[in-house]
Amino acid sequence: MKSIWLPKYSRVQTVAFTLIEVMVGCAVSAVLILILSQVVNVAGNSWVDSQKKVEASQNGRALLGMISRELSSAVIGPSWQFVQNPTFPSDLDTALAPETDSLFWQSRTDATAKGDVQVIGYYVVRDDARRLFQLRRLYLTPTDGRYPATFNPSGKTRTSASAAPWVAALGNSAFDISISGANTSVVADGIIGFWVRCLDAAGHPIPWWHASVAASGSDKIKYNSAATFQAGRYSTDPSDSAFTYLRDTGSMPRGDALPTYIEVTAVIVDYATLRGRLPIPQPPSLNTPDELPAKLEEFQQSLIAGGIKSARVFSTRLKLTK
Repeated sequence: MKSIWLPKYSRVQTVAFTLIEVMVGCAVSAVLILILSQVVNVAGNSWVDSQKKVEASQNGRALLGMISRELSSAVIGPSWQFVQNPTFPSDLDTALAPETDSLFWQSRTDATAKGDVQVIGYYVVRDDARRLFQLRRLYLTPTDGRYPATFNPSGKTRTSASAAPWVAALGNSAFDISISGANTSVVADGIIGFWVRCLDAAGHPIPWWHASVAASGSDKIKYNSAATFQAGRYSTDPSDSAFTYLRDTGSMPRGDALPTYIEVTAVIVDYATLRGRLPIPQPPSLNTPDELPAKLEEFQQSLIAGGIKSARVFSTRLKLTK
């Protein structure tokens, strides 16, 4: 029988990392994880920012498209009035946004027993405490009980604070969205800037009516179709303004004319920014309509400096008269 020889003992060799190698590996892993997390964080922030801009872009295009469609059907005549920044009721449910514009006009609608002219208006309210920045729309049909009995009761009132008395006469009940049956609805949230410029046939901004020698009173009406003015031929020279306001002596006919072009500009922020805690700067103050482009650029820079980088500016120009 063959015998098998076995060693008295066998040595098992164990392979392991040293403490220094483990520490180096942990450090390298930590660095890689940190870099990866930063990459993911940057990618996530970029996606969120892009979504905010997409949301603002969609809202802006829809908003200006709606206003353009309704402005395109505006009508004018001795019985109607196209007015920018009229006096509002004193007891509005939410304060008007400072340094922003409002616009009211009449346009054609379906014929009714009381006529076929409807009233449309846009204005902006702002309440920083409630983070409320809304563009609202007023709408009155000819059969509405609040429909003004007249828009131009007297040519002699066109140069006073009662230049558009029918707007204030509607009362707060027409503007308060919390009241059942109000004539106002919210068109868009996040509207932190809203400006309207009336332009002449050459595309030049028409001077503001309230700053002319023809106006008096405390209201800040910028364009008043019922004022007395001359709109003659226009040259291509921006310094050559043929639009002249005249003093109303009681015998002069009113202009009763729409501006040739309307330019509407809005600054919009997304819902997330609106519900955030970053303070939103006030819109810039303008002394003349020509200042808007430069002041708008300043406003954009102040928003970026305040951490609001998703704000978008939208502007459209519409021809009103043929």
